[in-house]
Amino acid sequence: MHPQHHPQKSYLIAYLLFFTLGWLGAHRFYIGRWTTGLIYLLIFSLWGAAVILLMLIDFFLLLFLVKKARRTSRSEDPLTLLLPLLFSNQIGSPKILAPWAQTPLNPFRWLLNSLDNLLRIILFFIGPLIVMMYSLYISGSPETLILMIVILIFAGYIGPMHQVLNAIQTAFQNSPSLTKVPLLLEIIETLQGFYNYYFQHRPANVLYYILFPITGLISLLSQSAQQEFKLYKNILILVIITLIFDAILSYSATYPPYLDITDAIFSTLLLIFFGLTTLITALMPTISTCFKLRFSGKRTTLSILTTLTLLFSGLIWIEFNKVEMMPLLANEVITKKMDKELFRHDLTQTTEMFLNYHLKKLPPVSDSPEIKIDEQLTQHYRRHLRSLASEDEIKAFKIMLIPETQGIWLGIHYADLGFDQIQESLLLFLIGPDGHFYHSWQTLPQFMHDRFIFTANSKINSQTYTPQHLSWPCLIDDYSDRKNTKQNQ
Repeated sequence: MHPQHHPQKSYLIAYLLFFTLGWLGAHRFYIGRWTTGLIYLLIFSLWGAAVILLMLIDFFLLLFLVKKARRTSRSEDPLTLLLPLLFSNQIGSPKILAPWAQTPLNPFRWLLNSLDNLLRIILFFIGPLIVMMYSLYISGSPETLILMIVILIFAGYIGPMHQVLNAIQTAFQNSPSLTKVPLLLEIIETLQGFYNYYFQHRPANVLYYILFPITGLISLLSQSAQQEFKLYKNILILVIITLIFDAILSYSATYPPYLDITDAIFSTLLLIFFGLTTLITALMPTISTCFKLRFSGKRTTLSILTTLTLLFSGLIWIEFNKVEMMPLLANEVITKKMDKELFRHDLTQTTEMFLNYHLKKLPPVSDSPEIKIDEQLTQHYRRHLRSLASEDEIKAFKIMLIPETQGIWLGIHYADLGFDQIQESLLLFLIGPDGHFYHSWQTLPQFMHDRFIFTANSKINSQTYTPQHLSWPCLIDDYSDRKNTKQNQ
């Protein structure tokens, strides 16, 4: 029996992974540093901008890390056998043409095929962005985006699928740690199914996949369409299981004691609906495009497109994370909590203690007469709210500084943060320089009424928003009355 040979780590592959997927820690996984690779993923999902600092450090360290990895024999490194296949789509490598790709097209079909390819390339960039928007602005968690990226990497980079499966079987035999990678084998087997299907069947026009909720119902009478849908169904089921599992894990920290199991079920169903709609719209065109390009002899084009898409998606993710937005799910939950009298009571008690403590630390006068948000105090206040709401939900609350001649007032601002608009802007609490705590609008002095601009029944543009713009003249005790007024209008 011949001894196992483990290829040395490649400087080229390490730096290719660094420049293409470094924001996900791929280069760290490649050199066998799984712990720091997972830290990359964690930081990327929580605070994308911090990844830039880590990558800057790794740009200088990577040469030494690869050199050390080349000196170390890692018999249980699962990526040693797999990653050489990731970049097997070089120019000059054998091309596999599907039978349907070898059939000459008449001029009319050639024109339709060219238009279809152009639309596919555009959607290839848009697809991951759609999933990213879902992760950022609906679910608030990166699991769906990570799944999309993993599928895109395997479908866009990896060479012949049978080689990949053989490599994985060998890796499982020699690398017990590979069994710790969740759902890796299931994803590979699903992609093998796509590989076999699209080798025998030309992918339909891209509009078919975009409009699949409509076209799919019509075409499912076809046995071929049923076979194709079963492959996508595996991925959709995986997403549903992931969302349900995530909802179970976060239930105790998100819903009780203010909300019950019915609220959790409704929110989870809402999340599943948007998740499946997003994936059907984005995933089906992306995967079918990968295999159409692959089996048309355009593997190099596919690799370039995949690299550019991943780079573009990473930059967009970092930019989007610079803007504070509340995910739809968190917004739905905090809105329901605000409707509960028990939550408002607990919020009032927590806020009164916090404002009384920090009021004493404020300077007697402000250097500016304008109302402004104090980011440092806001972060302190949000930490106090973690026993009442989740990390995403507390984004609705900010500390407001209101300078007056007799001193500085502190206020709690509550905003329903939409994508590019503030759906609702409210002032919940105020405390004056004398320590008097206000939680009803009618008890406020008139000069404080005059400090704010009211825009009832109109949404506020997040770009032109200033803290003195409020939707309603109300504090926390008037919250229910405000809701009734809105319903009557």
